[in-house]
Amino acid sequence: MRHLDKIIAKVLLVLLPVLLLFGTSYGCGNTADNNPKVFMWKVSSGSTYVYLFGTVQVNDQSIYPLDNAIENAFTDTDNLVVEANVNKINSDEINQYILDHGMYTGNDGLKANTSDSLYSQLEKFAVKHNFDLKTYDVFKPWVIYEVMADYILNDLGYKSDWGMEKYFTNKAENVSKSVIEMESTKSELEMLAAVPDAAILAGIQYDVDNPETAQDLKGMLDAWKAGDIVKMESLVFKPKNEAPAMKPYYDKIYDARNPNLASHIEELLTGNKTHFVIVNAGSLVGDNGILNLLKNKGYTIEQVNASELVTSH
Repeated sequence: MRHLDKIIAKVLLVLLPVLLLFGTSYGCGNTADNNPKVFMWKVSSGSTYVYLFGTVQVNDQSIYPLDNAIENAFTDTDNLVVEANVNKINSDEINQYILDHGMYTGNDGLKANTSDSLYSQLEKFAVKHNFDLKTYDVFKPWVIYEVMADYILNDLGYKSDWGMEKYFTNKAENVSKSVIEMESTKSELEMLAAVPDAAILAGIQYDVDNPETAQDLKGMLDAWKAGDIVKMESLVFKPKNEAPAMKPYYDKIYDARNPNLASHIEELLTGNKTHFVIVNAGSLVGDNGILNLLKNKGYTIEQVNASELVTSH
C-alpha cells in the first residue's frame, strides 16, 4: 500500500517532465457485535478525546456522502489534524527536493540500476499508460514507484479530487477550523527517499508481477466502507508477506513512523481541545499500528458504529 498521498503523486507526475528540462495488529474485530462500523475510532483520556479516521488512496465518488457518524465527528471536534496539509503543497519545494534527492547524477540512471527483466516489464507498463520510460530514466526508484501508483489509481477511476483528506481540509477551511499538521510534505518525501532502492524495486516488481494488485486496491476500499480492520490489515501487509524484500519499505513507512504519529496524538490528548485526526489507514492497523500503540499505553479505544454520533455543538 503506497503511503504517499495521491495528490502529491499527481504533483510529481506534473513536475517530472518539467524537471527533465533541467537535465514522485490491532486485534479489534470490526463486526463482533454485528453493528455496522465506520473506519474511525474514538480514543479517550479522561474527558479529552480524539477521533482517529483512517483513509485510503482509492477514492471514488461512491464514498460520498460520508456516513453521518464521520461527518458528525468532524463537526463535534475543535480542530482537524492531518499528516500533511494537502492544500499547502509547495510545488517548488517538491521540485527542488526531487532535483536534489530523486534524480541520478552523471551517466547513471534507472535502467543501469534495474534488472533487464524488470526494466522490460516497466517498458510494457509505460506503453500501456502511454509514456516513454526512457524520459524517466534519470529518476530514482522511489519517484517512479509513486508515479506508477498514480497511473494505477487513474486506471481504476480514482481521482485525487475525491480524496478524504482534501474533502475535510476544504471543509475545515470553510468553517475556519484550525488545520494542524503532524508532519509535512517535505518530511514525507524524505521518508520515501530514505527507503533503500532494493526495497522500492521489490515493490515495483511486486506490482508488475501481480495483476491482482488492482483488485486488492478495490478490496481496500471495500474494507474501508465496511469498517473492516481485519481485511484492511491483511491487504495492507499482503505485499510485505509475499515479497519479503519489501520489508525495509514497511519498516520505514510504518514501523519507524507510527510511534511518532502516536506521540503526536498523545500530546493532543493532554490538552482541553478535541480533535478529528486523519491518517493513512495502513498506519492504524497491525501490531505496530497506531491503534495498538495507543491501546498499549492504556488509552480507551472504541471503534465507532455507523451513524451513532449525535453532534454536541
